Amino acid sequence: MNTPVQDSSISQNEQSVKPLEKTPHKKKWLFTICAIVFLLLSVFLGNYFLQSNKGRSPVPQASNELSKAPAPTTTNSKTPVYSGQTKGENILFISDSNTSGKAIWEDGRINSGFQFDQINNPQILFTLPERIDIQQFKFNSAKNKLYLRSWRENKSGQFPKLDDVITLVNLDNKEVKEAWTKQIGSKKYSNANGSAWINQIVEDKYLNLDILGCYGCEPFYGGSLIVNLDTKNEIFLGRVGNIQFNLNSGRLYYQKLSPFQESCPSYPIPNCDNGMTTVDKPAGETFTQTLP
Repeated sequence: MNTPVQDSSISQNEQSVKPLEKTPHKKKWLFTICAIVFLLLSVFLGNYFLQSNKGRSPVPQASNELSKAPAPTTTNSKTPVYSGQTKGENILFISDSNTSGKAIWEDGRINSGFQFDQINNPQILFTLPERIDIQQFKFNSAKNKLYLRSWRENKSGQFPKLDDVITLVNLDNKEVKEAWTKQIGSKKYSNANGSAWINQIVEDKYLNLDILGCYGCEPFYGGSLIVNLDTKNEIFLGRVGNIQFNLNSGRLYYQKLSPFQESCPSYPIPNCDNGMTTVDKPAGETFTQTLP
């Protein structure tokens, strides 16, 4: 939030000017020149910080027609979201200016200063009324729906005062709606207080989300969450793997994780002791539950 300039500085300036009536003429001119330079410098720095401290915006409520992409522009506070490829990999591109913007890869990599001319076959997927902080995207199997995971400011929440938000974009009818949200840092799920990751989309009926154990610490897997996209009902499974869905029977199957000792890879990793490291893998009994 930008803080307005306080009026108290005016009275201070008025008090400091009075003694100048008795100073030599040259000192008056020196004081005037210094005051003008200081004023211009203040205006310049104020504009600089104003432009470099833009806040986050809410989840989108509107979209635009799919079309061939011109060079990106932002008009009337609307921001186009592009799809394209770079070096054989699919990306989303959210434009900040006529030349550069934020590129997001499917594996979660982000480049906030990506150049638009590096995108092959760019197309506008839809248009956001305002900018949102997209962290991940995933298409469904038919490539006609796009799931976006973003962060939204939550001033009334606890640290880090952010919500995880998953937005569903229907690329056929251009409908944009919020599919799921969670306050980062909340203890809603046991030992899984961090951000979410879209792991699996099951026929646009269920989401399989991985929830990190914490926020602002070394990331670790906290547990898996299954969300019914129609009813919003959930099941938190904890630390499990090998999750399988049977929509015909309405059942869910999975195994709990067990620790295994493996050789460390060729690249450096934490927790490598005498060439061995512990990894968690699904093993043992198969459990089942009714889908939410």
